[in-house]
Amino acid sequence: IGSTFGDAYIRQRDKNCNFRVSHSPLQKKYLLKKYKIMKEFTLSEPKWNMREVNGRFIETLELATFTHPVFNYYRKLFYKNGVKEISREALDLLNPRSLAFWLCDDGSYDNKQGYIVLCTNSYSIREHKIMKEYFNEIWNLDPTIGFRDKKYYYLRFKQEDSKRLIKIVELFVPRCMKYKIGE
Repeated sequence: IGSTFGDAYIRQRDKNCNFRVSHSPLQKKYLLKKYKIMKEFTLSEPKWNMREVNGRFIETLELATFTHPVFNYYRKLFYKNGVKEISREALDLLNPRSLAFWLCDDGSYDNKQGYIVLCTNSYSIREHKIMKEYFNEIWNLDPTIGFRDKKYYYLRFKQEDSKRLIKIVELFVPRCMKYKIGE
């Protein structure tokens, strides 16, 4: 569920849905960790692809499951009118492990200032307010909602909150992704 908040996509097919996610070559080990978790829902190992992004081609490693009824629940939970949306219902399903995967997908650690940013760029200000309230009520963290490039919102955790967030997720952050929590 954590990756669905982040980089993953639940695609509607005919009757059922499938789970898809891709990462850069630098995050190959991380994607293979996801593959190990999702392996029973796959027919093949992740595959390398070339994608065009903003006029340039980038190489990605993609994991795709076969369609299965289990993914229908997550599609309904995360997508409204075909668009991924944050809801309190979905947030309430997070635990330290799934939160770690979301952080590994969308998180960034500022080594100079010692804070974490969740790059939640695709979500609206309304959704950011829902996330802020969730982190405050459930984890006793108080992220600030930032705005950049006149179009993107994000969540920034102050130094002390970043330290507490790291304590919550550190056991579940794969070794290859420890840089996301400043290690």
